[in-house]
Amino acid sequence: MKLFVFGGSGLIGRALLASHRLKEDELFVISRSPGSRNGGGRVTTLPYERDVLAAQLKGDYGIINLAGAGIGDRLWTKKRKKLILDSRVWTGEFISALVNAAGKKPQFIIQASAVGFYGPRGDEPLHEDSPVGKGFLSEVAEQWEGSIKLQEPDSVRVVHIRTGLVLSAKGGFLAPSLKLFKLFAGGHFGNGKQWMPWIHMEDEVGAIVFLLRHPSASGAFNLVAPNPVRGKEFYKTLGRVLKRPSWLPVPAFILRMIPNGFGEELLLTSQHVKPARLLELGFAFRFQKLERALSDLFDHE
Repeated sequence: MKLFVFGGSGLIGRALLASHRLKEDELFVISRSPGSRNGGGRVTTLPYERDVLAAQLKGDYGIINLAGAGIGDRLWTKKRKKLILDSRVWTGEFISALVNAAGKKPQFIIQASAVGFYGPRGDEPLHEDSPVGKGFLSEVAEQWEGSIKLQEPDSVRVVHIRTGLVLSAKGGFLAPSLKLFKLFAGGHFGNGKQWMPWIHMEDEVGAIVFLLRHPSASGAFNLVAPNPVRGKEFYKTLGRVLKRPSWLPVPAFILRMIPNGFGEELLLTSQHVKPARLLELGFAFRFQKLERALSDLFDHE
C-alpha cells in the first residue's frame, strides 16, 4: 500500500517511517524541503504541490497527517500560538481539498490530535466520548480534528489519534527534564498531583499502524498507556531510572507566571485519560507500566 505521511520530519513521524511494521509499504513524505531525506532510501519525498500529489493518488493508499508546529519546544507568544493553530488547520484543509478532488479516495486518513482536546479536568476519568474542554490546547485540538472536511465523509475511514505525552530518548517533552535530572536538579511541577497520560514511542507507532490496518477503526482514539500516573510519581520514577534524585519541584506560582498560559497548560494540567477504544479493539500495549517504559529508554545510560 502507498502511505502518504504529512509531518514525517517530526519526532513521531521519524519513528513511524523507520518502523519495521511498514517495511512492505511504499512510503511517501510530503515535505516543504524538497531535498530532505526522511526515513532514508526507502522513502520518497514529495513537495506540497497539489498537482504532483494528485498524480500519485492511485491504487490502494492511505494518508497519515502528523503535521504541525511544535507545541512545547519554545515559549508561547501570540505569534507562536497562531502558528501552532494555523499550521495544523492549514494542513488538514490541504489534505481535505486533495482528497475531495481525487477520483480514487484513500482507504483511510489518520489525523493527528492530542489529549489537549479534553483540557484541564482534574481527576475526572476521560474516554473518547468525553466532551471537549477549555483552553488554548483544547481549541487547537478541536479545530485540528475539524480541519478534515470531506465532501463524501462515508467514502473514507477517518481516525483521530489523541496522543498523550510521548516517551522518547530522542527528544520530545522529556528533553528539558532529562537535562535537569542529569544536573541533579530534577523534580515535579506544582504539587505533583496532576495526572500525566503518557505513552512509549514504540506503542505510539504500534497503535498508529494497528489503526491503519484495522478496517473497522474510525473516529477518536486516545493514544495513551493504560496506566497514567500523577506528576510526583512520574518524576520520582524518572529519577530512579536515571539514578538521580527527584527533589527540586518547581512551584506552581512560578509556572503560572510564564506568559500566555504555557506553564499552566503544558505543565500543570491534569488529564486522567484512558485508551478505552484501543483496548476494546484488542491493541496490546508493550509498555503498560511507567518504570518499564522509562527503563527501556534510559536504563542503559
